[in-house]
Amino acid sequence: MNCRLLTNAVLCCFSTVLWAADEQDPVPVFKTESFSRETDKIRQIPLPAMVAADPEWDWLRLDSGEWLKGDLRGMERDEVDFDSDELGVLSLDWDDIKAIYSHRPMSIMLSDGSTLVGIMRSKGDKVTMIGPDQELELSDIIGVAVGIPKERELWTGNVAVGMSLRGGNVEQSDVDVSTRFTRRTAHSTVRLSYVGNFTKTNDIETANDHLADATYDYRLNKDWFLRPFGMEYYQDPFQNIDSQWKFSVGAGYYIIDNNDILWTVAAGPGYQETRYNTVPAGDDLDSHSGTFQISSEYDQDLTDDVDLYWLYEFTASNDATGRGKHHAEVALDIDLISDIDFRIAAYFDHIDRPQPDDDGVIPDNSDYRLTVGLNYDL
Repeated sequence: MNCRLLTNAVLCCFSTVLWAADEQDPVPVFKTESFSRETDKIRQIPLPAMVAADPEWDWLRLDSGEWLKGDLRGMERDEVDFDSDELGVLSLDWDDIKAIYSHRPMSIMLSDGSTLVGIMRSKGDKVTMIGPDQELELSDIIGVAVGIPKERELWTGNVAVGMSLRGGNVEQSDVDVSTRFTRRTAHSTVRLSYVGNFTKTNDIETANDHLADATYDYRLNKDWFLRPFGMEYYQDPFQNIDSQWKFSVGAGYYIIDNNDILWTVAAGPGYQETRYNTVPAGDDLDSHSGTFQISSEYDQDLTDDVDLYWLYEFTASNDATGRGKHHAEVALDIDLISDIDFRIAAYFDHIDRPQPDDDGVIPDNSDYRLTVGLNYDL
């Protein structure tokens, strides 16, 4: 029953945020005749021999003089994502790129919140958009995405698994699973995440908690974004929580947004509904409350091979639903081979006023754990 409810919760989050993204941020459409005119313009512009010989690809020229052909997937925080025909998906610093030649329309979001769609050419920090016929400075650009993308090109993600087994006097198994998927366009970001923890000691279940989260952010300009939709599902029988749903709206601010660091803060009101496993006689199994949520997310490339990520969320509600809930995550990823990282992660959850069960037993306020495992970037 719990697995089915969790699956339905994740699918509900997934379908709702995708509907919101498609409604608020439709993919730009090129009319055939307009694209034809742009193609004519491109043909009139001299291209390097390497590009002209194989024009059905996007091309990058590195500072070293090397050429890469493949598909330009986008840019965020001066980091270019490029799917190389030979080397696979690469993340390259803009400073390492001498020139870009796209063969298909790209969508560029500017610092004033406007969007340009056209064929992209760059040389150094100068970017030319063919179609709108505008020349831009790199400092004017917030992000780049494929102008007419395939759905799969909008998504990135990772799956991390940690496991430990212990035998002898005490037989114990621990499994931690976390996933995070992100869908980005020039204006919007959809995030879907899941964290699960399962522990058995001497064949007795001692932990089985799940947290699924979905948010949709719409970027207004260089500094501000709206969060018109947020949803969270939480389940932890050892905190006496059979199911807990949260819905929220809000706004956020980019504290730092550069090539190495992304740090945001967001806040807004919401609604929370909690169903407990058991309660003292006379109490309701179901509790409802208005909420106010504050969150902060930080992502930094410490070195070329080491990434740091942390998240903190606080939700204020009434006494019947716990008064205050804190959730924090910290993860350190160290590159091993290809798309596989070694991950060290820590999680912390705290409820100010846990709900007693039908025997009057009050769960501990806090749960925390440290996990070690592998992370695979999709």
